Amino acid sequence: MSLVLLALSSTCAAAFTPAAIAGYTLHAGVDITAANDTAFGALCQNKAFFDFPSVWITPSAVCDLVRCPRFGLRAGAKSKAGPYCVKGWAVANTTVDSYVSATTCGYGTTAKTLSGSCNDPVAKYTHCPNGGGDTMPLASVAGNAAALAKACGADTKCCGFLARRDGTGGTTLQYGFAGNRYLGFDSYTRIPADQ
Repeated sequence: MSLVLLALSSTCAAAFTPAAIAGYTLHAGVDITAANDTAFGALCQNKAFFDFPSVWITPSAVCDLVRCPRFGLRAGAKSKAGPYCVKGWAVANTTVDSYVSATTCGYGTTAKTLSGSCNDPVAKYTHCPNGGGDTMPLASVAGNAAALAKACGADTKCCGFLARRDGTGGTTLQYGFAGNRYLGFDSYTRIPADQ
């Protein structure tokens, strides 16, 4: 019996550990191009929030309360021009990992790391001034996560990438959705707590 168990245990694959890439935050098992604007129900494009800009004096306050992974704000978010959307990720995807640049938003804009509000002061966010909290494909690239990071670093539009776990390639990313860069719609992406 013990030989059978030993044989079975030796055929089990080790758990996959995504590669950490310097200068990028890792969102393991998440396709960040797959939008889920309804993950938090009424917290997306809700006029009630537009009428209470004091809720957004500290931009991450609402997101910190519900532990959302990302959100986007319209330009002038501290006025009735108001917030845009508290967003979630689509369902988990164990075939990919997403990486968000901690240094560039693309197009010559520097990314900032911001702290959470009093609702979650240890939270940290990558902040960029465009995209509305979304990313979209830029270019397909062959290779593993390191190759995608190199391609992203060479493309001035790139703000991150999506890597297939089997090492066959992925997609570099830019901020925006469905071809619209959403200029002036801030993007905040929560940095996972272990990074």
